Amino acid sequence: MAILTLVFPAKELGRAMGINAAVTYTALALGPLFGGVIITNIGWEGVFGLIALLSLIACVGSFFVLKKRWAVAKGEPFDTQGSVLYGIALCALIYGFSSLPQWRGYALIAGGIILMVLFVKYEKHKRFPVFDFSLFFKNRSFSFSSTAALLSYVATFPISVFMSIYLQDVRGFDADYAGLILVAYPVIQVVLSPVAGWLSDRIQPRYLVSFGLVVVAVALSLTAFLTPTSPVWYVFALLLMMG
Repeated sequence: MAILTLVFPAKELGRAMGINAAVTYTALALGPLFGGVIITNIGWEGVFGLIALLSLIACVGSFFVLKKRWAVAKGEPFDTQGSVLYGIALCALIYGFSSLPQWRGYALIAGGIILMVLFVKYEKHKRFPVFDFSLFFKNRSFSFSSTAALLSYVATFPISVFMSIYLQDVRGFDADYAGLILVAYPVIQVVLSPVAGWLSDRIQPRYLVSFGLVVVAVALSLTAFLTPTSPVWYVFALLLMMG
């Protein structure tokens, strides 16, 4: 996103981000489908093997494709200490929540919170921080937009996980069939992301965002009333609506 912002002019930025989102959602669309096939025929271990392979390809590709001509922080030292502190704090929090309700889970969460507070204090005194917290205090638009994005992702990212559990454990569908149903969610995102990006260059983005979040809120509310006998077409329609 940072590279796109630097490379494309403001009047074309929405379209560029829309295309970027479409590529991302294409991968999300293929994920449940291929994931279901792999789990059914190979086992869950195969999913992690595939992710490792794709990550390696992406790492090698970025090394050769991304050039330094887009680097706007040339000459600035990398904040190694801040990055390490943040990494340890984040790992402690994630592993801590994954370990609940064991005592080590609570201990790791407490340690992660303390380290995160120390990270914030440390970054405030760095000339070239890995994360500039002053953005939240100096730029009101950035602060509110980031908060809205956070709440949006918190609401929408668990959909695939919860719907996967619903389709397999509650409805009794196989992983590959459940994955086929879940494809509806990202497929509509693939189709509409470039359109939304194009519109954001012509309409105030806040109107598009507000409308989209209202639609998602309605769809999530309806999803709360799903039952073990809800028609598959209705589940499919809700996924399309959320997408």
